[in-house]
Order: sequence, then structure tokens, then C-alpha cells
Amino acid sequence: RDLLGNLSSSVRAQGLHMGYYHSLREWYNPLYEQDNADACSTTSFVDDVLLPTLKDMVTRYHPEVIWADGAGDAKCTHDSVKYWKAPQFLSWLYNESPVKEIVVANSRWGDPVVGDYSTGGDRFTPGELLNYKWESCYTIQAHSWGYDRTEDLNSFLTTSQLLMQLVSSVSCNGNLLLNLGPMADGTLDPIFEERLLEMGAWLNISGEAIYDSIPWKYQNDTPAKDIWYTASKDGVSVYGISFRAPTPGGDLVLKLAIPTDSTVITLLGTGGKELTFHVESDGLHIAFPTSLPFASLAGMHANFITMLMSNKHFLLFQLP
Repeated sequence: RDLLGNLSSSVRAQGLHMGYYHSLREWYNPLYEQDNADACSTTSFVDDVLLPTLKDMVTRYHPEVIWADGAGDAKCTHDSVKYWKAPQFLSWLYNESPVKEIVVANSRWGDPVVGDYSTGGDRFTPGELLNYKWESCYTIQAHSWGYDRTEDLNSFLTTSQLLMQLVSSVSCNGNLLLNLGPMADGTLDPIFEERLLEMGAWLNISGEAIYDSIPWKYQNDTPAKDIWYTASKDGVSVYGISFRAPTPGGDLVLKLAIPTDSTVITLLGTGGKELTFHVESDGLHIAFPTSLPFASLAGMHANFITMLMSNKHFLLFQLP
């Protein structure tokens, strides 16, 4: 049965892009074990198994992402150049393969680092702006990377926690890789479905602050806590994403966003409804009327709100 072919066709039929995870090493493959025993003076496993497999996979199925992992613990098997021959494969991938114009590769090929974007350690969360593209590899479970039927409800992260990871990653110039483990028959546990659907409901309202955004000059309104910023690609608008919605009729206070005379603040999901605001000594006070439908705006999560702060004169906010 052509598992990769069938899976790829199904994924693409839903309008999604297809990428493949591939473990570089096979722990108990005799050729890999022999290379280790030879202190990598031989590369039989790479030459006879890994590289032919990768090239065949790319040629037959046309993935748009190659996600390498498992470069080995021994010093010699962690060498991306001499042992894994990653530059040789990537040169073929980018210059000769059928996906050379669209494919990207991650950075887990060993040392020295190669690839298009950085995938650091699991659950990597810098919390500050990085000047290169990076990825946060996360799971819906708090600890496991695969389906575990012994896990209880406390073993799973809440939708709030997952959205916080997504927003903070994008704000700091990263993206979120969210892992979930299917059961033996290929289906998903309902709790995985629930988390994805709830995240999707939030993105249906606030997606432009994620998909169409770039990092702003500030990432986290640290004094105000739990507020993250992104900016529109054209530089006209700033998105403020708060994980603690104010009480209807109360104010949300931002410390770092200072408005100009032409600043307009709207709430995503309200059809452009403008919010009134004023500046006090402790920051920008944004008033939230009692009439706003907080639960529906947050997509089942009333403590998440996304504000669009735009300025017709392209100044957005002055430095405090």
C-alpha cells in the first residue's frame, strides 16, 4: 500500500501543503551500527539507505517541507557534512529536484547547522525577537510526542496555553509546529480534535494578526503582562493580542503602545467597531463597552481578544 502517496493526496485535496518528517538515523540498522563502530570512517548507511530514500521520497511525492531529525548522539554521527552529507543532499534538493522552487528544509541535520529555518530544541520559546526565522516545536500533550492511552485530562495543554504559544512565537518572528499523535488506526482522539477546532475558531476571527503579520518593534507588553504584538506587512497597523480580556465596561491598559492624534483602535470580529481610548500616566487606556459579545469574539475563549491599532499617517505609535 502506498501510504505516503495516499496520505499526501488526501492532505492536498483539503488545500493543505504537504511536508515530511524523516529521522536521519535508524538506531538498529546494521549499516548504521557499523558506521558507528567504525567511528564514521564509513558512511554506508547514508550512501546506501538515507540519501537514496530521501531522493526517492522527494521525486515521487513532491513534499514542500523536509523536516530532518535524529542526527545521532555520537560526535561523528552528529556531523552534518562529513557523515550525513546534508549539503550534498540540499544542493540536489534546491537545484535539481522537482520541488526546487518551493521546498524548504529545517535545521536538524547535525552540526554545522544547515537548512532554511532554525528548529532548536523541543518546546523552544525565546520570548524575545530573533532576527532569523525559527520554529517552536510543541505538542498538545504536556509531555508526550505520541498517542498515549494512559494519559488523563491533566496530561493535555489547554487551548489557552496552545494559543499563547502560537501568538508568542509569531510575535517573535517564529512559527508554531504543533504535534499530535494519531491512534493505531490513524484516527485522532477527540481531545486533539477539540483543541484544533477551538484554535481554528479563534483564528477565524484573529487570523490576520497571525497569517498576514510581521514582528513589531515591541513583542510583549511586559509591564501589562499577557499582551503580545504583531504588525501588518505594509507597516500600517499593529495588532495587540491580549490573553486577559477586561471586564465589559472596564479598561485594558497598554504600557508600550503610545497613540498619535490619528490612531484608530478597532476590535477584530466586530465589523470595524472603534474603541475609545485615552492616555494616563500609567499607559494607554482602552475602553471596552458592555455591549461587546466577548465570547463569540474570542472563538469560545472569552479571555482572548485581538485589537487592530491603525494610523493613516503610517506612524502607528510614537516611542514612549
